Amino acid sequence: MPSSMRSGVDFLGEVGLYDVVLPFLLVFIIVFAILEKSKVFGYVEISGQRYTRKNLNAMAAFVIGFFVVASARLVQIITQVSSQVVIFLVGIFLLLMLYGALQKESADGVEFDGWVKNLLFIVSFIGLIFIFLNAIPSCDGTTCSTWLEIIISFVKNNWSSGVVSSILMFAITLGIIFYVTSYKTGTSQH
Repeated sequence: MPSSMRSGVDFLGEVGLYDVVLPFLLVFIIVFAILEKSKVFGYVEISGQRYTRKNLNAMAAFVIGFFVVASARLVQIITQVSSQVVIFLVGIFLLLMLYGALQKESADGVEFDGWVKNLLFIVSFIGLIFIFLNAIPSCDGTTCSTWLEIIISFVKNNWSSGVVSSILMFAITLGIIFYVTSYKTGTSQH
């Protein structure tokens, strides 16, 4: 027999909290924050103070949020990406806990070296790309697969061709260029 909490969660799902309200709020907040930060609609001056046009930003975010929840496909992608990002964040948190447990204790707590922060950023960025590629479907009339499945299939089928090796060589070259041209703190660059 399900608990009363599970019944409450199921009821919220039936009312549309997870399919309409939460995706709308997420999109609204993200779009509103971007519009406030970028100041796309400009400023209004009141008593010599400049303020963003919150009313226009809120209205645009409201409309975009409703356009998103009107599309069941977009809501499904947002739901899938959100759930996978949370699982990914829990994994990173557990990794950071393990890293912190293996470090010696200091007065300021555990400090991460530059390479650790960079590695975590790169792994997180690549993980988020994979999560988004896995959430976006592509249907050709008979079958549906995600973009990640299409890319993996392409790499498997063309592994020995010049295309994949050219892409790998390009990525390695970009990595070397980035590493060589990046500034290192504490050293003088001439």
